[in-house]
Amino acid sequence: RGLAWVKLRWLSKKKPIINFLENVQEFLKWGPVDSRGNAIKSREGETFDGFVKAITTGLKPSHPSWREAIIELGIEFDMKEKLKLSKGFGYKIDWRILNACDYGAATSRPRMFLVSRDDGQDIVWPAPTHGHFSAPLVKSGILQPWKTAGDIFDFSKPCKSIFSRKRPLAENTLKRISRCAYEFVINNETPFFIP
Repeated sequence: RGLAWVKLRWLSKKKPIINFLENVQEFLKWGPVDSRGNAIKSREGETFDGFVKAITTGLKPSHPSWREAIIELGIEFDMKEKLKLSKGFGYKIDWRILNACDYGAATSRPRMFLVSRDDGQDIVWPAPTHGHFSAPLVKSGILQPWKTAGDIFDFSKPCKSIFSRKRPLAENTLKRISRCAYEFVINNETPFFIP
């Protein structure tokens, strides 16, 4: 939780023109926790809101995240830094959930990306370059098909079969293998086979 607040200290000290933050998509739900460290469902997103306000127009002392912010930043007794925090850093900010597979990585990994700018320019997000093999934009050649693990493995190297193990595979593993075989081999226009 405290690591995200460090971004504010960095903005305060260095004032970079453009800066980025990447995190899990649940970061958007960042809020207070109870005495056992569990998220308080009714206050989801409250701390994230304070974080955004601090980067943009200011985190006011009346905001529920004020106390956490000044403690995590170590500025409880620094009036100058607390004033900076309350006025905000004036950045334009935007965030998106992007999936690595849509940009050519051989993994399906949605992540939250947050961009802050202080140069008057617009925040521009990249257009996806890849898509599901059956998507119309892929079929028409506008997008490339998602890369798979099969695109990056070297199948010429020997490897042990999962079916000749001493211990049998777990039931859930067998179910995943079955689902994948159905989706990528049996019910697929271009089935995947290892050479």
